[in-house]
Amino acid sequence: MPSPPTDEQIAFARHPEGCFLAACPGSGKTRTILDRLARLSQELPPRRGVAALSFTNAAVEEFKHRCFSSDQLTLTRFPNFIGTLDSFVRHFIFLPGGDFPLKPVILDSWDSLGIEVRLRGQLAFRGSGVSLDLFDCSTNDIDPDSIGVQALRDHVAQHRARYVAAAGSHRMGLIRAGYFSAGDARTKALEFLADAAIGPALARALSARFAEIIVDEGQDCNPSDLTFLNWLRNAGISVTLVCDPNQAIYEFRDGNLENLNAFRDTYREESKLRLTGNFRSSQIICRLASSLRSNGVADEALGDHRDAGLPIHILSYRDDGFSSEIGVRFLSRATRAEISHSNCIVLAHATRWARQAVGTNGTARVEGSSRLAVLASIVSIFRSSSATPRQRETAIQKAEGLFLDLLGKRDEGEHILRAIERNSIDRRSLRRQILTFLSEIPWSCTTQAGDAGRWIEAVRRQGIALNLELPPRTTIQGFFRAPPNTRWAAILAPTTEILLASSSVHEVKGHEYDGVCLVIPPNRRPHNRTAQLVDAWENVTESEAKRVIYVAATRARKLKAIALPQTMTERCLRILERAEVEFERENF
Repeated sequence: MPSPPTDEQIAFARHPEGCFLAACPGSGKTRTILDRLARLSQELPPRRGVAALSFTNAAVEEFKHRCFSSDQLTLTRFPNFIGTLDSFVRHFIFLPGGDFPLKPVILDSWDSLGIEVRLRGQLAFRGSGVSLDLFDCSTNDIDPDSIGVQALRDHVAQHRARYVAAAGSHRMGLIRAGYFSAGDARTKALEFLADAAIGPALARALSARFAEIIVDEGQDCNPSDLTFLNWLRNAGISVTLVCDPNQAIYEFRDGNLENLNAFRDTYREESKLRLTGNFRSSQIICRLASSLRSNGVADEALGDHRDAGLPIHILSYRDDGFSSEIGVRFLSRATRAEISHSNCIVLAHATRWARQAVGTNGTARVEGSSRLAVLASIVSIFRSSSATPRQRETAIQKAEGLFLDLLGKRDEGEHILRAIERNSIDRRSLRRQILTFLSEIPWSCTTQAGDAGRWIEAVRRQGIALNLELPPRTTIQGFFRAPPNTRWAAILAPTTEILLASSSVHEVKGHEYDGVCLVIPPNRRPHNRTAQLVDAWENVTESEAKRVIYVAATRARKLKAIALPQTMTERCLRILERAEVEFERENF
């Protein structure tokens, strides 16, 4: 039975105009947003609605789930809208504002088409190209420091003007073919807003459709996001922004707390509201979160788990001992606390560290670009018990691309959605074939020649069993040709995988679990990222890496574990002692 709403929650739900709401973790903001939207929608005439926007598909799905569980299904239906801010911009500004010769295909990333920028001739770089995503959508400029490979970074710095020109040419060719990245769609949408004819027409249409738009996770707004929100307000639409500045972890999108504060100051003082009190976590976990805040103030635990007395479990591993033992020991602690394994998760800043901590091949790399190597990567995720639904969906989409290539239904560089539409393919039928195929392929393989050969034969047998209509001169054996070596099979190497979910921290924003293990990887030169994180935590300085840890900490209801290298353990324990956080230590 949910607790009755607090005075702060009631004040927000009933506030008569758009507002800026600062909400701490577990403060019941999702429930209160739903209460506000439900109240507003009931007061509106037919065909006028409200919208709830966030920044990730996971957050949107969680919001929709809450609508279903609270019997507020009307909020998910016309004229209301629930989705990401990007999807809102695409659906209500980009597509209506443009006169496109081809129906646009909007990609989350150019990498999904394998787009790379290269120089040709004597200036060609021997190795990988540069992702088009690294070039600015408006200017095509690039910061060489954004490139991870030193030799390529130096090459781009030396020939920057040529790379910028090549990126611009590549981008224009893709746009003419009907492809836009999310960033390109945003750039075009901003142009539409500034257009003397298009902008006012869009404003009239949107203000007629929406009475209020609520943006959750507002701390992740970048300058273009805030430009859209200001434009919506100027169009006469009430805009409410809900945020927790301590959870701002999207600097790679140019998110900036100074811009957020400037946006906050555009609201009247009586429209700057707060939600305090944590209904999710124990008081011990709230104190851990306070150690990661600049002000050091702990939220008051108010929910059912407020008195859970489980200390923070510190898993101190040898710097060279990072392994699935982390997951084993975390599950052992969860078992002793009588917490279901199905309600536990291992998190890290990068997915590969979380996967390795539960025994998957988190650090394995697919060798080569052969179709079998790509398929091995797909199978490793599809069959992994630690993969998230989003990771599995991405893997299945890659398999769709492989099948379209096998059937001769996709042009070079063509996106799967364009190919499916152009060929009038029933995507559900295609999915069923792919799921059957992936389910029957062995989930593991070693790099020994005999094992790799048997795995390849199993792939071919399952492909033949589907009785696909292949184009002339195409065979299953020829399509799935054996690579020249077996290094690709490392991704399928047998492991001691633990039945435990794993994910990056970014993927679980808005979610909560009874038990959360945060994995802090070994410190590695030259970047020394773990040392920099501990420095910021120790010295109470602002750092996105520290805010990522804060997000991970505040996902937990009862049990919080932190796995970190022994060389950093003592410093972290002193931080916890200073914040009066109870902990227990386990070395291995």
